[in-house]
Amino acid sequence: MRTTRIGFLLAGWLLAASCGSATDDGDQPDQLAPGTIAGTIDGTAWITTAAIAIAAGGRVLAAGTGTQNLTFGFGVTATTPGTFGVGSSGNASASLADGTGNVWEAAVSGGGGTLTISSAASNQIEGTFSFTMVRTIGSSPVMTRTITNGRFNLRY
Repeated sequence: MRTTRIGFLLAGWLLAASCGSATDDGDQPDQLAPGTIAGTIDGTAWITTAAIAIAAGGRVLAAGTGTQNLTFGFGVTATTPGTFGVGSSGNASASLADGTGNVWEAAVSGGGGTLTISSAASNQIEGTFSFTMVRTIGSSPVMTRTITNGRFNLRY
């Protein structure tokens, strides 16, 4: 799991320098523009300014940097539609980093949530997520972070 966390964080930080921005398409309020991850983190709207996804070996890894200087990433052992939980019997995990050395995770070691792939075709994946994440690295007094209303629309 540590390798996945490091991969999410490195991918996110690299994205800030290599990709353009992505925003809502404006036509449909619930539809995201391709290349976007968005959600509500602790009650505040968050959207990526750059995001990427990679699919290999039956697993999708995605990461994005965005507003509030936050980098978010998720992994799911699936490439087809379905709902996947976090934990020892789940197939999903997520990490959130604040750019000052603090990391929160929803993984086997703690936290919880679900990730739903609603569409997966032609190298594009869309879905929703919600996570409660626990601090695993850093000294922030904030021990948990909550992500609700999470959505993604990514190409790989």
